[in-house]
Amino acid sequence: MILRRGNVATAFFIAAVYVLLTVLFGKSYFIHLLLFLLGLHAAIAIGYWRKKADFRLAAVFRLFWRACFLIFAFLYAGLLVYGMMVRVAANL
Repeated sequence: MILRRGNVATAFFIAAVYVLLTVLFGKSYFIHLLLFLLGLHAAIAIGYWRKKADFRLAAVFRLFWRACFLIFAFLYAGLLVYGMMVRVAANL
């Protein structure tokens, strides 16, 4: 399988959101993040199965990975802005 930029970027965003959550709030959210990913994958799988009346793991995983990219890119940007605002406000 050829790795594309989107695939690598999604993994980066997931890891970066985990690190930002740990740094900003001072505790690990690994289990919460893992449960969110599993729940998202289950929701996409059920939705795909209901719509298509078929289940293709490759197609479901592709949809899941793309949804993760969108969600975690926005979370990364939001946490980055929040972290900068908190650090600036603390130094005033």
